[in-house]
Amino acid sequence: MASSINSGISALNAFKRQMETTGHNIANVNTEGFSRQRTQFTTRDGEAIPQGYIGSGVQIASITRSYDSYLATRVRDYSSSFEEFNVYEQRANQIDNVIADASAGIDNMLQQFFASVNDVASDPTSIPARSVMINRANQLNDRFASLDGWFEDLRHQLNKDFERQTTEINSIARSLADANNRVRTLTGSTGGAPNDILDERDRLIDELSRYTNVSTLQQDDGTMNVFVGTGQALVVGTTYNTLGVTSNPLALDHKELVIQQPGGLAVNVTNQMSGGSLGGLLRFRDEVLDESQNALGRVAIGVGSFFN
Repeated sequence: MASSINSGISALNAFKRQMETTGHNIANVNTEGFSRQRTQFTTRDGEAIPQGYIGSGVQIASITRSYDSYLATRVRDYSSSFEEFNVYEQRANQIDNVIADASAGIDNMLQQFFASVNDVASDPTSIPARSVMINRANQLNDRFASLDGWFEDLRHQLNKDFERQTTEINSIARSLADANNRVRTLTGSTGGAPNDILDERDRLIDELSRYTNVSTLQQDDGTMNVFVGTGQALVVGTTYNTLGVTSNPLALDHKELVIQQPGGLAVNVTNQMSGGSLGGLLRFRDEVLDESQNALGRVAIGVGSFFN
């Protein structure tokens, strides 16, 4: 009789926990990053009797998340790639729209200048033709200066974006280290995984993937090491490194990315940062902004050298 009562009580307690888990799932149906939780049952150890063992009921084995690490990794990879190409396209279109604009670009101004030069060549003694050519030359010079100033404004804004995004990444890294600390503490005290904190940590990693490529490595104590770019350590256990922006000594307006490691060591990781909006900004600067501004300078030097 006692065994039957104990089995019934164990079932009531187990299913009570299951109902609490179900209620938790319903309450968080609209919570961003929440993973549905499941209650796993297992039989309790049997009670020994002369004839063998008699069952003593059921108990909770674990409460686990409905979570697939492989799918999560794939989503982060796609998110990182999308943000990189989206930022790259938006910034590149800015330059394309201005350079291709007849009223803002240089092509139409060059054509007008060379047309005025042909007019002077056809009638060298014409004072009006000479005046027009000089006026067009001044306008062309102003257009070169205006476009170069616009490129510098883009570069200044780009550098501010680098600083803003590294600040956001550092904030996420600090939160990840804190989440790791809580996971390790709670896992060690109860033996079970703190599912809600794991969801919070995964949400932070998802957010980080919008800024750069992310890879992770699960540790035995429940903490998660997080690497960015091509494998630069950002979070290791409960500690994190700081991403910073510094000037290139050969070009002060050409910013570089460094990781500040414990002990004050700063490692340049500009060429190792890829993916995400930060990688898109770096690609835009190296492949579009620098090349476009350099091309504008070469045209200006060529025209000036030829006519002077």
